[in-house]
This record gives sequence, structure tokens and C-alpha cells, in this order.
Amino acid sequence: MPLYKLMNYMAFHEVNGRTLDANFVSRYNAQEDKFEYFVQRLFSVSMEDEKNPKRGKNWVVYINNRKAIWGDACERDLPVKAKDEIVWRYQTLEEDFGANTAPGQAAGV
Repeated sequence: MPLYKLMNYMAFHEVNGRTLDANFVSRYNAQEDKFEYFVQRLFSVSMEDEKNPKRGKNWVVYINNRKAIWGDACERDLPVKAKDEIVWRYQTLEEDFGANTAPGQAAGV
């Protein structure tokens, strides 16, 4: 199943949706002539700069400890399997997920 479909199912599920409190947005990038996709809010925590999502902290997904850009995952229908470890981290887009994650920084889905 593609990651974006899994997240949509969970985010808008009658029961799980309340816990995730998620929303997704897209912004048109005129320089690249394409839409870019972002997780606007997850677990009631919003991205820092909604007008310029590439600045500030965003929700970034890691699958089996490998960073996956949300927009790329949406465009490529990035598949996930039941055995995959999916971790969301609130960070800048440039940061990488390290072995030591501060409490409350990472959220497993």
C-alpha cells in the first residue's frame, strides 16, 4: 500500500483520526512547475512556517531508518509493508534522523 494512502486512511479514520489530528497540504512551486506536498499537522503539532514550508520544522517520515520526503513519497506512490518501521519526526527538512532521538521528538505510526 502506498504510504500516502495509509496516512490518509489513518488520519481520516473515525477513531484513529482523533489521535493523529493530521492534515496535508500542497503548494505550487512555480520555479519547478510542480506541486510540493507537506504534512501540515500531525499529533496536533503544525509545521512552523505554512507560507514557506521549506523553512522551519516540518513532519518528516523515516521508513526503516531512511528519510523519505513526503512529496516524493506521494508522487512515487512509495509502498510500505506491514513489517516496515514508520517514524515521523518533527524537524527541519535538512536534518537527518540520528541514533539518539530526544523524547517526544519521534512518533511511530
